[in-house]
This record gives sequence, structure tokens and C-alpha cells, in this order.
Amino acid sequence: MINQAFMKAKPIIDTFEKYGYEAYFVGGAVRDYLLGEPIGDIDIATNATPTETLSIFEKTVPVGIEHGTVLVLHGNEGYEVTTYRVESDYSDFRRPESVTFVRSLTEDLARRDFTINAIAMHPSEQLIDPFNGQADLHNQLISTVGLAEERFSEDALRMMRAVRFCSQLDFTVTETVKQAIKTYHHLLQNIAVERIQVEWFKLFAGKNVKQGLDMLLETKMYESLPLLKDEHNVIQRLSDHVKSSIKHPEVVLALLSLLSDSWTLSDWVKAYRCSNQQKREANELVKAFKIYQINGITNQLLYQLGRNRFSQFLELLQQFEFYEWSLKGLESMYNQLPIHSRKDMAIEGNQLLNLRPDKQKGPWIGEYLQLIERMILSGELLNQYEAIERQVKQWKTQEND
Repeated sequence: MINQAFMKAKPIIDTFEKYGYEAYFVGGAVRDYLLGEPIGDIDIATNATPTETLSIFEKTVPVGIEHGTVLVLHGNEGYEVTTYRVESDYSDFRRPESVTFVRSLTEDLARRDFTINAIAMHPSEQLIDPFNGQADLHNQLISTVGLAEERFSEDALRMMRAVRFCSQLDFTVTETVKQAIKTYHHLLQNIAVERIQVEWFKLFAGKNVKQGLDMLLETKMYESLPLLKDEHNVIQRLSDHVKSSIKHPEVVLALLSLLSDSWTLSDWVKAYRCSNQQKREANELVKAFKIYQINGITNQLLYQLGRNRFSQFLELLQQFEFYEWSLKGLESMYNQLPIHSRKDMAIEGNQLLNLRPDKQKGPWIGEYLQLIERMILSGELLNQYEAIERQVKQWKTQEND
């Protein structure tokens, strides 16, 4: 029986057929279903025009109606429904100058990037596969629909997607695709960095990251990617270091920073248009990793990281073959810390000021709190007001001597 995710979307196809139209599941969901992989968003293609789709369904959102896409709301889900179309004249190597709606499914599938993404499926599990995508799935190959030169000239990002699929699916590209990438990868310089960034991080989240990185090296695609063209050795270092998939972009950024000779974390963040949040998270991971190299896991390190960064930190450690720690182990140690934030400390800034009436407000309060925090974490000082009071008085005596 067809997958439950498709069953939820089946009523949409049933409705099209009720009104005399045809509709099929298409794209990555079909590919992943045939591979036995988890299924993501389900897309539907139909010979109904956008206007006809809007007239059939009560709950819709015209998210990309100029390109034939309507979001159909069904149950608690939204499904992108796109009219069969053909495209022409990709003057910017990304977007078609014109879109023409057609009634032929085969014509629609012919505009897609790779054969494995050009398979349509009916809820009856009938497959429409005019470009032999099933054979490429079986042989674990990435090949284009039609001429690779044409597909890559239409949308240069498809070359990056080909390499990403090498990692994500553990597939290899055909020799024809490989040669086309070598010839046309310079067209990637016309693509917005934000789009490249998405594929870049997806590559690292794949099941065979090394294969994707090695393909970047073999095709010399790195010559057309930000910063990498000036320091391609970092790709080889990544290939040597990455031992498992990296789900978190901030871990990728931290790894790039640690392995790069020429560029700082800020350089990578700026070049790939990453968020300030990703920069902050990556910076904390880099600092934590350097501390770990010197001192290993300490209370101070766990405190500095915080529970929410443990998964990312372990991902980073694993790339350097540090496997001695588990998430459960770090959480257990973290739970035993005497404090988990400065709010847990048994003293506040105003209380410190009361203990030192001889001092005016100033930076010393923050310095004292930081020192008390460190002593509590190291076990030198109990997190009790009386104990902290005695310590502060001792410091006062020492200062007056």
C-alpha cells in the first residue's frame, strides 16, 4: 500500500480527477519513496491551470501563481500544486524568462533537473518515468534530463545540487555530468550566494559527505565558490576530517574556521551570508573546542556551552575523531553542576556592593561575580551566601594588606 504521507494528499488528486483533470505526485517525495528514505514535502503536478485549480478547491493560497503554483490546504497540511509547464530563455542562469502552461505530463517532467527527480506517481502507485529515472535510482547515478550542458546553463545551481545529491543519497554523477560541471561551473558565479549556501549546508547533512566533497575537488567546482577558490586546500582538509554527517550549519562554520589558514569565522559567515545567530553559535563552538583540546571536559566548559549546544559540540568533536563522549554523558555531568547560569548564584551585584561599602559601583562587581562563578564551578567555593560572604571579606582583607 502507498505510504501514509501520500494517502493524506490523495484526496487532492481525487478531486482533480473528479473534475476531469489529471494530477500526480512528483519530485523528491517520489524519489525518496522509491528509495525507502523518509519523505519530506509532497508536491503535486496537474494539467489544470492555476485558475482552474483555484476554482476547484475552497482553501488555497496563490503562492507562485505566475509560475503555475498554488498552495492547496487540506486537513492540517499545505500542498504545492503546480500546473504542467515548459520554460525558456534562462538569461540569468537561474530563472526562465517565460513559462508556458501545457497539458502534457511528459513535457513537464522534461524541464526537471535530474532523471531521479523526473518520476511521477499516481496514488495507484503507477509510475510515469519517461527518462528512466528508476534505472538511475537502481544504479545510484545522478544524470540530467536531456543534455547536461543545457540543464546547467538554464540553472547553474543544478551543478551544486548534483554534488549535494552525491552526499545526500550516496550516489555518483555520470561521466557526462562530471565533464559538464568541469566546463560550466563558472556559471555558479551568477547565482545568489544565499541559494548556494542552502545546497552547501545540505551537502554536509548527507550520508556520504566525503563523496560530495571529493566531487567538488574532482570537478574543481570550488573555483567558483566563495572563498574556496582562494583556499581550495580546505576542501581536502574537510574531506579528510569529516567522519559523519553534520546536521547543524553552525558546526560546518566552526569546522571551516578551525581548518582554514586564510579565512576567519567572520569571513566564512560574511561570504556565505549566514545569520548573526549562526555566527554566535559557531563562535561558541570554536572557543569550546579549543578549550577542550587543552583541558578536556570540565565543569566550566559544560557551563559555558549550555545544554542546548551539546549536540552541536559532539558533532564537531566527532569530525576530529573524539568519540569518548555521548549526549547522555554530557547531560548527566551538566545536571550535576552546582549552577547552570549566573542567576543560580547565591549572590547578586547589589549584595556584593553591600558587602563592600568601601567601594563605589564599577567594573569590579562584574569581575567579582565572574571569579565567584568560576570558583563555584571548580568546587573551590560553595554556592551559599555565607560562604561567598566569607570569601569576599577575605578578598577585602587581602586588598587592604
